[in-house]
This record gives sequence, structure tokens and C-alpha cells, in this order.
Amino acid sequence: MNSTYIEQSSPKTQSVEALGKLIEAGMNVMRMNFSHGTHEYHKKTVDNLRSYLASSKSPRTVAILLDTKGPEIRSGKLVDHCDKNLVAGSTFTFHNDESRLGDSTQVATTYKSLATTVVPGDRILVDDGLIGMVVQSVDTEKMEVVCTVENDGVLGETKGVNLPGKIIDLPAITKKDAADIQFGVENNVDFIAASFIRKASDVNEIRDLIRGTGIKIISKIENQEGLDNFDEILDASDGIMVARGDLGVEIPVEQVARFQKMMIRKCNIAGKPVVTATQMLESMIVNPRPTRAEATDVANAVLDGSDCVMLSGETAKGAFPTLAVSMMARICREAEADINYSELYPSLRRHLQLPISVSEAVAANAVKTSWDVHAALIVVLTQSGATAINISKYRPIAPVLAVTASHQVARQCQVLRGIYPLVVESMSGTENIIHRAMLWGVKMGMAQKGDAVVVTSGVLEQIAVQFKMYKASLLPKKQRKIWNLLLTAILGLQLYAIFQLSTDLKTLKCKVEQNQVRLQDKAAVVPKKEHLPHGHYLKNIATRLDDPQIPLYPDQEYSYDDFESIFELKYLGQVVVKNSALEAMLNKHDIYTDEEYLSDKETKDNYAKKFESYLEQKDHKKEHMERYAVKWASKETGFGLFAKVDIQPGEIIGIYTGVLHDGDENTDFTWYYASSEFASGHLELGVDSLTEGNYFRFVNHHDTRFNVICDRVPYNNRWHYFYIAVRPIQKGQQLLTHYGDDYFESRSKN
Repeated sequence: MNSTYIEQSSPKTQSVEALGKLIEAGMNVMRMNFSHGTHEYHKKTVDNLRSYLASSKSPRTVAILLDTKGPEIRSGKLVDHCDKNLVAGSTFTFHNDESRLGDSTQVATTYKSLATTVVPGDRILVDDGLIGMVVQSVDTEKMEVVCTVENDGVLGETKGVNLPGKIIDLPAITKKDAADIQFGVENNVDFIAASFIRKASDVNEIRDLIRGTGIKIISKIENQEGLDNFDEILDASDGIMVARGDLGVEIPVEQVARFQKMMIRKCNIAGKPVVTATQMLESMIVNPRPTRAEATDVANAVLDGSDCVMLSGETAKGAFPTLAVSMMARICREAEADINYSELYPSLRRHLQLPISVSEAVAANAVKTSWDVHAALIVVLTQSGATAINISKYRPIAPVLAVTASHQVARQCQVLRGIYPLVVESMSGTENIIHRAMLWGVKMGMAQKGDAVVVTSGVLEQIAVQFKMYKASLLPKKQRKIWNLLLTAILGLQLYAIFQLSTDLKTLKCKVEQNQVRLQDKAAVVPKKEHLPHGHYLKNIATRLDDPQIPLYPDQEYSYDDFESIFELKYLGQVVVKNSALEAMLNKHDIYTDEEYLSDKETKDNYAKKFESYLEQKDHKKEHMERYAVKWASKETGFGLFAKVDIQPGEIIGIYTGVLHDGDENTDFTWYYASSEFASGHLELGVDSLTEGNYFRFVNHHDTRFNVICDRVPYNNRWHYFYIAVRPIQKGQQLLTHYGDDYFESRSKN
């Protein structure tokens, strides 16, 4: 069961026993509607929920969602507090005098600017659109609006009033909303469902009230202005609620389905949870079974990509609240069984805007690998929940166990499709956590012995353990301190492993394939490929992981011929040629071979072979970077770059991505080339020890100070080489191209 169920509490379902029944039926998130009830009432609901969870033997977590009243417009009180019958064709007046009780001819509204907002011919809808009126005249002095009633109807007290297509002059956060949100902060709610969000600044105002609390914002789209500004609202929010009640009144009802699908699709692409709400099983307020149309509506919401489906009146005032929840769960399970997850993954990948973060890249490929190895379970170790969000985005068919030490993160994972949270005392001791997670997965029926389990982690301690175990041992002792310090800066870098559940569940064994920590013999790790693309390809080259201007597109292969200048970006610098012999070489149009030197006139101590600014492919020559030549007092000559901006330790300067190569043991993980010549004139690129070489070739000075350290991460049949600054580098500082002791003798430090 992958979908999440949000249910509204009410006096009818407020007791500990009633809430327990809803939880057992499948409720993941409890919604508190602050359009009704006092703080004392809602506090009792929160206490009852937590009382049940504390007394229950089940480790279930249930999130709490606070739904604000928002800047809504409502009608006023009525004479005798009784409903009034309205007749089609009659005249009806709206005014601002809330002390004047309403009847069948007039009523007050809470919106003081009504008379200056509408004009004759506009429509006013009351009670979710059940009563329609057309404006006939407006008196801005008396602040009265005279209308004609379109249809017979019954007017109740404090009913919602909608002005379709009108921009409402109301604050994003009312005084009541601010007080309610403060109540939520004090009582540790997990989500704020922000009503009537119209633009990103509305979300930001709420964000200011909850900053530092970890509470997430679910923006409710309920009017045309919210639709018009949807992209900016989505960007500012943690999730979206398709609030079809008011939305279906504000826009033509026949357009609701189209906009629902649009919002769900954009949320899926953005990797943010989306809730579909309102009248999902409306008839179950009075009937024990939903209509066929309602069942189909719920199923289609799941098939469209909703993370959550929500019940409102069905559980708040319905006669069958528990039955409605279980019915919702049954419908969702059937719909989920019909989803083609193998098509969903590439569909989501096609919409990516590259480059993506390392965290998301690893999560995406963890999902893909779970398909490739038919994994029964994905285990995610997460502190903030970000890794779980990224995994959920790519809709794995395998259940995902999100392990975290944060109760808040665990509860917030409840709105993520396919994610099952597990709370542990601490995130230290990675192997024990993984072991415990696998045992729990078996206990819950998610996996059984012999199944493959994909494990991924965004936890820094996990990164440190893996890198120290498999990388630091390769470094000289004097460099290990630098490397360990560097680990503290790589918060976003993840690794993941594929484990196989052993028969006794005590020994974690690496299973196979391309994306793993090496826990077994190397020969068992390297995938054997019958064929690989001929050519040296780049898929992701960037100087910053979050640079939106890098011209890369999803699901394409890029050769060097496709780029004007790969490294002419933020960190790698533009420089000028300062050496006439070098300039003459650059102006040549033929292919340079490994035997050609900078200048025949220079001595052996003062020459260098062709440098990394070029990569030859057939008869084409491309510059990776502009370069300079430099001579030192030692008479050595080198090539390199000027730093274009200040660079801080821990910043990722660049990434190479290359295709795995099926070769002998020494070249199993090197790149696959179009010819025997790479930029440096040889095929051997993979060097684990930094004393022997450096992949980036420009990163080191001629003294003993390192500029950059390199490491590589395998996934998706590619090596990803990361180049990360280990000390401050100032703008304009020279970064020497490295050629090794063979060319510059012992003065050249790698």
C-alpha cells in the first residue's frame, strides 16, 4: 500500500478509541480543520491521538496537519439562527453590518471590500456554489451589493462566499491564522495546510512564522489566482493540496479535472507531495458504500500520481468514518496494482532539469537498481527526510523503509508515497541500523531471506564510514587528515549498496552490480557487459551541482563534439595565453601527438607534452578551457588556469562522468575511449592513490599544498569523478596543470 490517507477529526471521532479505529483502518495523517473549533478542542484531539499511539504496541506514526481557516469570505449570522429559503429570481442584498441578522432578503459578509470588488454582471456563489447570484447594482457609499438569486436554495449561517475570477483584497495570514499557527508550533504539529494561497509571498509569510520548527507547508490551491501563480507557489511550498471544494466554485466545474491533473503532474516532476481532497467519498457521509463514480475518482487520483488522498466530511460528520477509511484504502490498493512503474521512472527522468543534486542522482539510480535486481525492499537512512523525498519522487515499486532518529521526520514521511518510516534512537552505528532495518522489513512482510535489498544513505556518518573504509586506506598517512576533514563538507554526497539477506540475517553481504560499496571480491562487483557504446561520452559535466545554466538535457549522451567549451564555467576560469610558443601550438589545426613538445628550443627541464586543454577525437579539436603557460625560477614550465572566483574548502569544483569499461583487473573501472588517445595521451585514467596522479590535471601547485582532492562514485554503469576543494583558493590564483615527476622532475608535487 503506497498511497497516504489523510482524515479529518471531529467531535464524533475525537475520542481515543475512535481515533484508534481510524488509525487501524489506515489513517496516516490526522487533519484538524481550524475553520471550526477552539484551541482547547483541538488540544484535546492532539492529546487523544498521542495517548493512543503511546499506549499502542504498534510502532505506527501518525502526522498532524493543521488546516488554517485562511482569508476566506463567509456570510453572517441569521435571525433565530435558522436556515432561510431563497427563491430563484428574488432580490438579495449583501452588506457589511455584521450586527444586522440575515434573512431571506439580505445578509452580512466578512469581506468589507465586497462593494468595491464586484461590478454588475459578476457572479457571487454561496455555500460551495449551491446558491448562485448575479450582481445587479453596487452602492459603494452604503457598501451594499444587490443581486438576483439564480436558483432556489437554503441559506445557512456562516456559509462560504466565493467571487469567481476576482482578486480578493485580503491578507495572506489573518490574525486568527497567526494565532492558530502559533498553537501548532506549541503543540508540535507536522504540517500547516495553508488555505487560499494565491502567490509565493503568501507561503513565505507563513514560513516566517514557523522558521526553525521543521514544520512543513502544504499550500492549498483554491482559486484562479493560485492556479495562475502555481509554479511559484510550488517552488515555495513543501507540498500542494488540490482543494477541489473552493476551487470547483472559483473556476468552472468542468475545468477541475484538467487542473487537478496539471497540478499533480507538476508536483510529481518537482518531487513534492501532492494531496487530492474534497468529496472523494462524499456519499459515504450517509451511505455505507460509495458511488461507482466516487470509487473511480479516488482510483484516478492515485493513477494520476497523488501521494495522498483526503477524507473530510466522510470522517468529520459521516455515519461510517472507519468504513470510509478502509474503503479508501481498498480502492487505492487496487489502483496501485494497475500502475506501470517501469514506465513511470523514465517518464519522470525525461522532465529533469540537469544538473540535479548528487543526492537526487543517487536516489534515482537506487530506484533504478531496485528494478534491475528485483529488490524486495529499499532501505533509506535519513536525518532530514530529504533522501526519502528523492526516493519517493521516482516511484519505486519496492516498499521503502525510511530509517531516522527524528520523530518529526518520521511523521512527515507519512505524506510520501511508498515510504514507511522507522524511528531509531540514533543514526550512529550504520551497520547495526541497516541490520535492524532489514529485520524489521522481514517482520513486516516487506522482504524475506534471500531477497535483494537496496540500501542508500544521506547520513554523514554513513558517508564517513564508507569512505574511510574503502578510500582513506589508499591514501598516504599525511593525506588522510585532509581527507577526513573533507568528509565533513560533503553533506550531499551519497553512496548506496545492494545487500542480500543472508539465511541467518546476521551477516550483511554485498549482492552484486554496479552501484555498491565493495564488501565482496572485486570480480563479483564488476558487471560484465557484452557491448558498450563506442566512444567517450559525457552525461553530466558541471562546475556546480546546482548551476541551472549548464546546457545539459535529460536522457541524452554527449560527446566532446557537442560542447563549445566544457569547462568555461564558474569555477574553472578563463585565462590568457602568455607564451608565444604555446600560442603557436594553439593556432595549429592538426592533431597533436604524444611526441610533440611545447617548443623544440626548450631544454628537457623546460618542456611539457600536450596538455589537458585538448581532447582529440577524429580530426576535431575542442578546447576544454583557456590556459596559460608559466615559468618558475626553477626553469620549469607548466600549463594551467587562473581561478575565476574565490573557492572555499568542501566546494565541488567539477564532475566527470564516464562509461564503465570491461577490461582487465587494472582497468575494470576506467573510462571507455573512442581511440587509444585520451587527453593525456594514454588510456590509464583510474589512479586511486593521489601520489601517482590526479584526474583533473590542473588542481595542484608546484609546492606541497593541495588545491583539490578527487574521488569517484559508481552508479548507473558510470563512474562519477568528484573534484572538491580542500583549501581556500583566491580569485586570480594560479592553478598549475600537473604532469608528474617524469616531466618536471622531483620539484613537481602531485
